[in-house]
Amino acid sequence: MIGIGVSNLVDSFEAGIEIAREAKADLGDDASPQLALAMIGGAYDIPELLRGIRSELGDIPITGGAATGIISREYLGYSGTECSLMLFSPALGEVRYLVSDPFAGGEELAGEKLGREIAACADAGSTVFLLYDTKEIGAFNFPYHGSRLLNGIYSGLGDEQVTLLGARVSGDINFTNSFVLDGKAISNQIALAIILPGTLKPHTRSIHGCLPASRIYEVTRAEGNTVYELDNRPVRDVVREITGFMPEMDTDIPLPKGDLSFLVTFGCWMGEETNDFSESAFMNRLVISSDSVTGSVRILDTDLHVGTKVQIMARDSQAIMDSTRAETTALLAEVAHDKVVFASYIDCGGRTAAVSATDGEEADIVRSLLPLGLPLFGFYTGGELGPTPVRSHPLDWTGVLTLFTYEPDGS
Repeated sequence: MIGIGVSNLVDSFEAGIEIAREAKADLGDDASPQLALAMIGGAYDIPELLRGIRSELGDIPITGGAATGIISREYLGYSGTECSLMLFSPALGEVRYLVSDPFAGGEELAGEKLGREIAACADAGSTVFLLYDTKEIGAFNFPYHGSRLLNGIYSGLGDEQVTLLGARVSGDINFTNSFVLDGKAISNQIALAIILPGTLKPHTRSIHGCLPASRIYEVTRAEGNTVYELDNRPVRDVVREITGFMPEMDTDIPLPKGDLSFLVTFGCWMGEETNDFSESAFMNRLVISSDSVTGSVRILDTDLHVGTKVQIMARDSQAIMDSTRAETTALLAEVAHDKVVFASYIDCGGRTAAVSATDGEEADIVRSLLPLGLPLFGFYTGGELGPTPVRSHPLDWTGVLTLFTYEPDGS
């Protein structure tokens, strides 16, 4: 029912041919695929790679976008010359796709229209893969932000219940070379929604390994993606004050004393706050820069407003590995393996060993724990999207693992 092909050939045309042939062979004797989903490293000549795919598959809609790297059963890499392709058999039911209006008119308005269109054609409980492009203007200075897009989509969805998974696409770890494949062309500054049939049921875990290292604070001054104050004090002062041992938190997690970039996150409780720590209850916002003059920090979105409650979260290399193993094991224990058709793993590029200095790749833990023979369609990205106890949100420094079970009777 699912066919997956992976290539790390350097030649773009040949890489396109290879992933198309592998995916077709993996699909087996099923009917001709109805749609292709391709994730492509930013170092490729994209038109040439697409030409290679079409030379094997014909005029099939090719959806997808840029990928920071590829994660599959057989291969993991993030050099920029990795790509993967997934094909869907008609036996699963109809796979549809929609494309948003350009974000130049406002990503919330574009999202609201897209949400209405999703609601009009999605089966109840469907999964929607959402891929969106934020064309960079300078290092990490995005003109478009996922939270605004998601706010618009949920407004347009109304009461329609769907599971949103996906990514802010990026062709490398520096958030460059991003693009979306809209089924017909290579596009920028749009969102693509791939609507899976209701026969595929998602079972998801959001994995980050970030640990609370402070009490709860309130954002008291913020503008755009810059947070200036927590509890009426400069953010840098608050973070530096809690560096090291904190008796009131009974923790000895070390925090940085200098620049805060990529070393801490702000964790927001999603749903009811409790005394019991649960990874899935937190949405994290990564600090991408800090200003010693204003005491402010910049984050990867615009959704930490005045009044938002946050905790300082410490990133820890061993915690990333430990949480990946624990959460993957827990998810596998909850799902009937004989019903699982394929797995997806949408992973933050910052969680790679090259960036996080982990002892090995945390995605290798996922690969090793999945049942033998289970197809895995995974990729690294510039920002993952997954569910929280309230709804789906753009997430930072997170791996979103989903097992899809085939349940034609809706059970």
